[in-house]
Amino acid sequence: MRKRLATLNVRRHQRTTFGRLPLTLRGMKGLDDGAARNFRNNGVVVVRRFFDQGTITKMTRALEAYQHETVSRLPNSFYVREANSKELRGLWWMNIFSPFFADLLQAEPLLDCVYFLTGWQPRPMFVEAFMKPAQCGGRIPLHQDIAYSAVSPHQQATIWAPIDRVRIANGAVRYLAGSHRDGLKSHRMSDVHGSSLEVDGDIVASARYPEVVYELNPGDIIVHDGLTMHYSNANNSQTRRRAIALGYRGHGTGFSELII
Repeated sequence: MRKRLATLNVRRHQRTTFGRLPLTLRGMKGLDDGAARNFRNNGVVVVRRFFDQGTITKMTRALEAYQHETVSRLPNSFYVREANSKELRGLWWMNIFSPFFADLLQAEPLLDCVYFLTGWQPRPMFVEAFMKPAQCGGRIPLHQDIAYSAVSPHQQATIWAPIDRVRIANGAVRYLAGSHRDGLKSHRMSDVHGSSLEVDGDIVASARYPEVVYELNPGDIIVHDGLTMHYSNANNSQTRRRAIALGYRGHGTGFSELII
């Protein structure tokens, strides 16, 4: 059934639009039973060349416009800068302030992708940007997304879409494969600027999860479960590593209003 759904979506979404953005989903061909199985087992899966270059260009321009035209008008609870720097670290709830990103979040092909991998009906939730600037992009400690969102029941997934090349040297995200199967872990307050929570160190020390890290090109995506533990190291390289994160929760779930 999953394979049939993927085939139908490839045909239906060869070329589609949301807002003024044409979206070509060559990567729907990568959504097969193997991808769904990997997601269930590992809590994370990579889909190569999901977006075409034209779409990535439009996403990049939209992010840069948001950065230069919108951020200055926002309350500071909707963005954070790197410690001791004017460089942006993260942008939160962009779908509230940007019609472009609101449309992107609700695009039917993305909803279909999440449904195909998770098996639950997705509801659009948030759009974020992780800027990871060159030489000063700080680390993000080990965490689970649901520790922040408090989505209940635990049906949350994120499509993580880089618009720059992602390499180990510039802060590729690292995942603990299979960690989603053990539920929500205890988190404590983090001392990392801009990242308030981290998984309790004693829990990590007693667990044995294989770590996976993916180097990506613009157009590739990672989809991860809201319970999959992940982190990224600081970016001390000469290249930035910007990425858009599109978050979804299951229909019928609730979440913490304190995160807005």
